[in-house]
Amino acid sequence: MFDTDQLCIWLRAGIATVTVDTPAASEPALVDKIVVDLHQRYKTILQWDCGHQFLTLTPVTERNIITRIDKSTTNGVKVEAHPIVTFIKHLESLINEDANPTLIIAKDFLEFIAKPDSRRDWIRLAQDLFFDLKRSPHRLILIHQGLNIPNYFKDLVWEMSNPLPNESEVEQIKQHKLASLGANARQKNITFEMTLCDRQLGHLTRALQGMTPEGIEDILQVAAISHRGINPQAIDQMLEIKKQHLAAKGVSFAPPPDVPVQGLPAITTWATLQLPLLDSTARAAHNLEKPSNILCVGVSGTGKSLSVKALAASWGIPCLTLDMGKLMSKELGSSEANLRNILQQAEALAPCLLWIDEMDKQLTQRSSDTDGGTTARMVGTLLTWLEENKADVIVAATANRPWGFSKEMLRRFKVFYVDLPDCQTRAEIWKVQLEHYLIEAESESIQLLAENSVSYTGAEIRNIVKEAATEAFANGFPRVVNCLSLVALLNRKPAQFRNDTEELEALRQWATSGGAELAAPIEQLGQVLNLDRNGNIQREISWQ
Repeated sequence: MFDTDQLCIWLRAGIATVTVDTPAASEPALVDKIVVDLHQRYKTILQWDCGHQFLTLTPVTERNIITRIDKSTTNGVKVEAHPIVTFIKHLESLINEDANPTLIIAKDFLEFIAKPDSRRDWIRLAQDLFFDLKRSPHRLILIHQGLNIPNYFKDLVWEMSNPLPNESEVEQIKQHKLASLGANARQKNITFEMTLCDRQLGHLTRALQGMTPEGIEDILQVAAISHRGINPQAIDQMLEIKKQHLAAKGVSFAPPPDVPVQGLPAITTWATLQLPLLDSTARAAHNLEKPSNILCVGVSGTGKSLSVKALAASWGIPCLTLDMGKLMSKELGSSEANLRNILQQAEALAPCLLWIDEMDKQLTQRSSDTDGGTTARMVGTLLTWLEENKADVIVAATANRPWGFSKEMLRRFKVFYVDLPDCQTRAEIWKVQLEHYLIEAESESIQLLAENSVSYTGAEIRNIVKEAATEAFANGFPRVVNCLSLVALLNRKPAQFRNDTEELEALRQWATSGGAELAAPIEQLGQVLNLDRNGNIQREISWQ
């Protein structure tokens, strides 16, 4: 909820111009709240936008309660050639002629003066206006959505944000709206049923997180009308609507895992130990912190991404995906603003996972010569957020190579190294993949496949099973796949890392030298790597 107390302190302290970043759908409610909370200090409150120009906002009180806010045309406004000029000139006249404190709430002004292609004469007029306001009793609030305030306005304006509702605020909005829907249904003799237990009511609250108050009310109303009440199916519907709504804003959710994770016991154990920390009240009683961010490093196809999806599923929280490429913009400052918007959205959905797949490709220490330093600024924005974020947003990242990460970046993660699967793990992978494609196989056959797939990744094994299942289906014998045909496919498709061992050795040396914790036990990895007692890789030497 917007902090009008903080706003009032800033205005009283002489900060004359404040910008407020807010979702567009929340603009009317934000203006109403500012008027209600500050009307006693400012007898005159004006609203401006490029469509309606100046309006005077007057709270109407009945029985000591403000019941509505009347809007009327503002007198004494001289219309100029352009609405922006009209706005600036009228404020200049207030500064020069009116000593009574006036609060001005402007909705569209920043859109004209805070972009790289803004007119220089308007920028100069705005700078002079902001400076003059500091030496007057009048105060200006500039409302916008997601704009990056340019450097030429720094120290002339102070920035605030109108955040999305937190969990307790969502709960209040939910209860109020459900009571309203129930009362409306009773008036119209319509049955309105609430068939949710306490646990499901908690799920309902989490399903509504990450949306504006208006969005929450809309989505509840859609589900209530569709189901004549709120039931578990209505919650599923709301989650789907929310995903579609957020996808339009650039926020996407990772799909759930289609098979269980195999052969990464260290990650599984860590996830189990971290789960109780999602209870913020319980951990605060023991001065504990939220679960750590996690980074899984290893060659492609070893199950890193699957581990992230499985982690979110085991914790019962949503998994958002962060794709830096989709946030990049040619407009100066827009990429960083897009990133901040996604991070704010994640905070509103907390507790949740924020998944950065192949982070080594998305973020590097050095930006390229062609992006004008945008990548470096986005890395800086993410690092700052990782350090300062207090919400229960856990970053789960994957990377093929750790070489491009700074120590500053790595220390913000619990780092696991995911190696090629050993024989036992390969057997488990063969089993779950065959079951996924509804193919029956004896345990002896599965063991034979595991022994014949040395150096194969889990992804390669999956592709082989998929190809065999597809061939059987195309030949008119769906699900009929024998062990020999799978071995034949193995012989036709050599493992990617069968001969290319330099990268593997470098990764293993980095991990066993303290770079990461091994996702598989050291005994299993040692059988494959031939580690000495100090954890270093021993090369085989032939004396003949």
